[in-house]
Amino acid sequence: MGYLVACFYFLLVGGDLLLKPVRSILLYWDCLIGYNVFVITMKNILSILACGFIKSLVMNHCWLIQLFSLACTIKGYTRPEQQSSKQCELPSDEAGIIWDGVCFCFLLLQRRVFRSQYFLYVVLDLQNTQLLASRGAELFEASTLKAVRARLEMEKTSMDLLKRQ
Repeated sequence: MGYLVACFYFLLVGGDLLLKPVRSILLYWDCLIGYNVFVITMKNILSILACGFIKSLVMNHCWLIQLFSLACTIKGYTRPEQQSSKQCELPSDEAGIIWDGVCFCFLLLQRRVFRSQYFLYVVLDLQNTQLLASRGAELFEASTLKAVRARLEMEKTSMDLLKRQ
């Protein structure tokens, strides 16, 4: 769920994220890496706890197993009896830590990209492009205002000429 929230946040911010200072980009990314480490740690802790308490959880707290997707990933531990698993369906042995590991590797790689000289060059180029675009818009607006003023002045002189005649 946290990955989804982070994804939508980065989509909301969009290209403006690249125009922020690199330190703030790295701060956001470090928070995401910290969340990823927290998720991996909690999945491992819950997996270890599931190995010890799965039999009592199947009997009394099936909703807890389904909520946290508890499964024992340690080899050598046996599953509880099959008659009790008819009432409570256990999740598969895969706890999904592989995908979290893939996300962790991607996040570290992306953080490395954010610290590269080429990325700093791209950010500087984007900032300069935005600055020049705003200056170009200001120059265009100034030239339009100058043309309007000239047209109004020309109309005023023609009205004065018309009044004199």
